[in-house]
Amino acid sequence: MKKAGMFFGVGAMALGFLAVLCVKPAVAGDTSRPIEVRNPVNLPATLPADRTLMTPVDSNYSYKPTMAMLPSGELVMMAFSWSGTYGVNYHEWATLWRSTDSGKNWSAGVRVKQTPGGQDLNGREHWLTSIDNGTPNGILFSTVHLLPRDTANPTQSVGIGYINRSTDGGRTWTQTRIGPDGFNSPQPYTVTNRNVVQLPPDEQFPNGRLVFGVGQAGLPGRENYLWTSIDHGVTWEQSAQLSLGTYTDYQGVKREFSNGSFMEETYLDRNNAGELVAYVRLNDISPLFPMDAHPPSGNDEIDRTLVSKSTDGGMTWGDFVDCGDYGKHYTRVTRLTDGRLLMTFTQRAITEPFGLRALLSYDDGETWDFDKDQIILDENTPSGWASGGGFGNTIQLPDGSFISAYSYPTNAAGYQYPRTEVVRWSLPPVPEPATVVLLGVGALCLGLFGLVEAVPGRCPGLGERGAFGPVIKRERKKS
Repeated sequence: MKKAGMFFGVGAMALGFLAVLCVKPAVAGDTSRPIEVRNPVNLPATLPADRTLMTPVDSNYSYKPTMAMLPSGELVMMAFSWSGTYGVNYHEWATLWRSTDSGKNWSAGVRVKQTPGGQDLNGREHWLTSIDNGTPNGILFSTVHLLPRDTANPTQSVGIGYINRSTDGGRTWTQTRIGPDGFNSPQPYTVTNRNVVQLPPDEQFPNGRLVFGVGQAGLPGRENYLWTSIDHGVTWEQSAQLSLGTYTDYQGVKREFSNGSFMEETYLDRNNAGELVAYVRLNDISPLFPMDAHPPSGNDEIDRTLVSKSTDGGMTWGDFVDCGDYGKHYTRVTRLTDGRLLMTFTQRAITEPFGLRALLSYDDGETWDFDKDQIILDENTPSGWASGGGFGNTIQLPDGSFISAYSYPTNAAGYQYPRTEVVRWSLPPVPEPATVVLLGVGALCLGLFGLVEAVPGRCPGLGERGAFGPVIKRERKKS
């Protein structure tokens, strides 16, 4: 990997303790709203659910939560709130909650501060990543961005991306700004992907490394880099500019990648083949956005998702393919202990109910079938209302069950007064494969999921698969 030779130390900005405020702890117990499974085939029509409404600090609302599990098993969750009028006195801050019993009970929220009684840990949409370094707390990272006219933004003209780092489970933090050094513009609008990825040792990095992506926002969005750390995030080195594949549109025209950014809000996963897989939020302003002659119009809630793969640790990315329909983004994936892959995404427009959903892949994310077994984790948004964010992620708990976090609206505008909720839920166990019955020269696959190996080939149960995956099945339009 060609390196630009620039190092960014997180010690440049030391941050302090979290201020504990008197907020009532949250307790689970609302089991009155089971989870619907849309078009159930391999899953039951409903799944039991236990929901908890979270209480933020200094506000009656909180927006876009994310969770991480520390090596000790403790859960940490953050969501943000705001005050003031944008462009006048607008400011955003974060609330942090903890659970030591797999989300059954949660601590009172605390407002995350830079120093005791001082400024807030700035930014919105904190995305948490927990890295196991052999200690109970591990290393906790938060990627975040600061809006241009937030009162904490020193530029008051461009957004700023940050990566935050904690070695004590989120009680104290250090913070590193993304840019402006290392970017083509003297004052870039810098952004990050969501999560930090831990890569295994190789010839160049014999002790392994941590990576995440950064970029400059704004069409065509092709200025993107990897930040790499070999000291668990104490310092970061910026790569050369990334190489991006093309996209073939619905008319068969091959187009250069063009979007708000490649890395902005992208979720990175490492599959079983060792490839990095990027789930990219595609903006409605992108020339790649239409999947047919009549795409929807609206605000950024109609954005959708593309997928690309890298076989060289993230420096070179292959061609982009569609993943789901319009209005589906904020995609994240969780690798389950039974080998399946769980996608958590937000249905933010087009198909009601809006909110957080989940979907299973039985082939390491090569195919996702949106036509069946959609797990509707959040149905809080009434018909006709705008989305309340959704946004969150899903974590598999030590007993094999799950916990998911999301935000939802309390009025028709959607984003004005959102609330944060978590849901604990479970999936039925994977059935034992059924018998394969040989019928003359062929074979009949009887496995419930189409996963039983037949003679001589594989029983297809998840739709077509291309020679170079993934092939993503689009959801049928619903009235």
